[in-house]
Amino acid sequence: MLLNSICGTEAPSFLGIFDFSTAPTLLFYSYIPILIISIILSSIILVKDNYSVRSKLFFGIAMSFALWILNVLVQWVSSYHVGLMFAWQLTVLFEISIFIFSIAYIRTFINGNNVSWVINGILLIVYIATLIAVPTIYNIQSYDSVYCEGSLGIFWYFVYGFEILTLLWVLIIGIKGYITNKQDYNKRRQITLMTTGLTLFLLAFSVSNIYGEITQNYEVNLVGPLGMVVFLGLVTYTIVRYKSFNMRLFGSQALVYSLWVLVLSLIFINKIDVVHVIVLITLVLLIILGIILIRSIKNEITQKERLQKISLELYDANEKLKGLDKLKTEFLSLASHQLRSPLTAIKGYTSMLLEGSFGEVTGVQKDTIDKVFQSSKHLAKVVEDLLNVTKIEQGGMVYQMAPFDMEKTAKEIVDDLRITAEKKGLVMDFKTDNQAPYTLNGDMEKLRQVFLNLIDNSIKYTKGGSISVILGKNKDKIRFSVTDTGMGMTEETKQSLFQKFARGEGGKVNAGGSGLGLYLAKEIVGAHKGKVWVESPGVGKGSTFIVEL
Repeated sequence: MLLNSICGTEAPSFLGIFDFSTAPTLLFYSYIPILIISIILSSIILVKDNYSVRSKLFFGIAMSFALWILNVLVQWVSSYHVGLMFAWQLTVLFEISIFIFSIAYIRTFINGNNVSWVINGILLIVYIATLIAVPTIYNIQSYDSVYCEGSLGIFWYFVYGFEILTLLWVLIIGIKGYITNKQDYNKRRQITLMTTGLTLFLLAFSVSNIYGEITQNYEVNLVGPLGMVVFLGLVTYTIVRYKSFNMRLFGSQALVYSLWVLVLSLIFINKIDVVHVIVLITLVLLIILGIILIRSIKNEITQKERLQKISLELYDANEKLKGLDKLKTEFLSLASHQLRSPLTAIKGYTSMLLEGSFGEVTGVQKDTIDKVFQSSKHLAKVVEDLLNVTKIEQGGMVYQMAPFDMEKTAKEIVDDLRITAEKKGLVMDFKTDNQAPYTLNGDMEKLRQVFLNLIDNSIKYTKGGSISVILGKNKDKIRFSVTDTGMGMTEETKQSLFQKFARGEGGKVNAGGSGLGLYLAKEIVGAHKGKVWVESPGVGKGSTFIVEL
């Protein structure tokens, strides 16, 4: 009979269940705007931040708080004992959830998604213990049918103790995060704002509840949720100021939604003298929020104008750079062509001198002429590389595609360079995986240049050990690889090795290289719809260059 009966003299005029006349005057203005803003704000953050862990935890705080408010509203305006008793039982579940989510949120906000299974386990145990206590006398010891309210059980001593411990825990996490991030000013500011907001919210919430229970003056609970306003305000500020969450145009949306809710809440005020006070408070809030909104829009317009100006300046600078790049390419092409003819003559005449075409030369003279010949030969290769680069950049590189035997070409290159390798004391071998024929349709001369360059590099950058050249098949592709026991390389070097003029640590060993060989290799192989890359276990552990066609 008690469950289905009405509390005291209440008259349930709304939905036949609720009587709004029993509620304190400022109940709806205090609770409903905060309730709606919490739900809207946390939902926007959750969606706009792509459902990140910290946005989910913030959503957890807001929804636990919203459920707690709804539960308290039921306690104030429900006319039937069954609704009141049920609401009193559920209070502990929503209240403990706020503090559990707060700990998890501040830890994630400061430390990222570094999971501590011990702490998560403790929080889970607290929640399960609360869940078990909900329907017992340890939660609500008894229910007073005269005053229509419950009497808290001994479990609430644990709840209030946990709330105080949570407050200290949040402060410690915030202070520790502030000290740890001493090199990052913006991060420290965010930590300060977020820790301050969360602490003030939990403090106002917990103290008002504890004080209300001690004094049995439950209207003081109306003050507690105001801490949520401070917390939400600081969250909004950190989003707009520091982009703490991955969101755009959030500030304007949050301010407009806040205005809607504040005005909507006036509907629930029936007394005209109270309405005057509320309108005045709302007007002050409208002025403050309006100023913030105007400044926000003004700053956005200013930034947009600056970005447009910078964009135009970048466009002009980019056009100038394109012009300079074109002039550079043309200069390289012209200079290379002009150098090629005299270099060819120098190579030809020094070769004839070494062969004795103009008479016998002495040993000292022969050594000197040989040095000239080798230098001109090296310079000719650099000039040839520069010409090829300009052809590629201007789209003028021509490829003579025809079928050829890669095994024959690779073996010839190895035989040509074997003498050079043996002079350095290196062992060089060539082998296949016995899946002949290795016939390929491509420009044999240009691919020969690629293979020659890769083997030559291995010889240059290997002080001792061996070089192994392997030709094989990988499904429908032919794979050419050169493995050495040379200097190896780091991950950073591997990333930049095939760019123009990039030489890595090899430049310290062989200062005469141009840094264009591997760039050309990548472009030539790419033109054949293949790929070239390097593998190395680390510095001093050798390298393997691989071409797949």
